[in-house]
Amino acid sequence: MIRELILIRHAHSEWQAGITQHKNSHLTSIGIKQASELSKTLAQYADISNFHILSSPLHRSVETARIALPIHLFAEVIFDHQFQEATFHVRSQLILPKKFYPDVRKKNSEKYLLFKENIKSSLGQILSNYDRIMIFTHSGVIKTVLRIHCGSDAFCTEIDNCSITHFIHKNNIWLVQRVNYVF
Repeated sequence: MIRELILIRHAHSEWQAGITQHKNSHLTSIGIKQASELSKTLAQYADISNFHILSSPLHRSVETARIALPIHLFAEVIFDHQFQEATFHVRSQLILPKKFYPDVRKKNSEKYLLFKENIKSSLGQILSNYDRIMIFTHSGVIKTVLRIHCGSDAFCTEIDNCSITHFIHKNNIWLVQRVNYVF
């Protein structure tokens, strides 16, 4: 049996658009359109009825899930604080390479290391209980999961709104199937 972890970044938010300084903001009209597009094609991507679905409790993730999922699946979503965005700018807490080959001897901030450990612990518990997991979350969380998977805090990428980052477990190994996939 193939196990899967699908991480979906929320749609465009008022905070991203500069409409508000409050990070727990709602979706913009662009975000609503993005989440609607996601709803049209998500069912084609995977049999989502077989997934244990979680969401960050922040408005932008909840609204994305509410629009993207059928009503009966949204009613089963578990809201988990461990998958909400960090209270700090994640990239600013990392020591990222200025050269192509990173120096991995440097340490990141304690704030980031605690954020990462909480995600790792929560994800480990969920992965031990469910075969197929889908999480509506934030770019800082997704990038941190990618760093955990690749074993390097020097890894950084852009994560687009409503994109899918998909891991599969087959033949006893976890593989990155897609990163930042947008329909």
